[in-house]
Amino acid sequence: MTVSDLAHASAQELADAFAASPRFVGCRNTDEGVRIDVAIAESGPDERLASAGTVTLADHDLGFDAIRLQIVAAYPREAADFSRAVGTCALATIEEGWPLRWGAVHPDVLTLYGLSETLAHLYFMPPFSWPDGPKPLTVGERRIEWLQAVPISEAERAFAEANGADALEKLLVVGDIDVTDLERPSVA
Repeated sequence: MTVSDLAHASAQELADAFAASPRFVGCRNTDEGVRIDVAIAESGPDERLASAGTVTLADHDLGFDAIRLQIVAAYPREAADFSRAVGTCALATIEEGWPLRWGAVHPDVLTLYGLSETLAHLYFMPPFSWPDGPKPLTVGERRIEWLQAVPISEAERAFAEANGADALEKLLVVGDIDVTDLERPSVA
């Protein structure tokens, strides 16, 4: 399998942002389906967290012209299946047309992997957990942008639907929420 320039640049940016050499795993919904590669680092924004990010999602045109997207996430180290949830989001975007943009929600992904009793969904927003990125990249005529997957509850999803992405993010900030705590209570 040939590694694209977009995937190579994305992998290097994740290694720089995560301050680690990640290992890579492939994710597929079926044997014949699309393959998404996810970089996983046992290091995260702090000592209790790990990091994951897609490296091959940017190979797929999601309808944003020259802009290509990648997903990143910070999560508790013991939640090893979180990286699979990230891959599932990428596959659902490509194969099923799930929206991927700031403010989008991928429903029940955390429930699928049994990752939380209180949080079911993943909400997408610009990355904020790592001090050094990941930063947007330009590769040839393509620009790679990053979205961070943040776990949210059903009540928070409904709040965002009713009030908008900005209102949800303000609610999370005002509540001083640790968005990597997979057992946190809902703030909505």
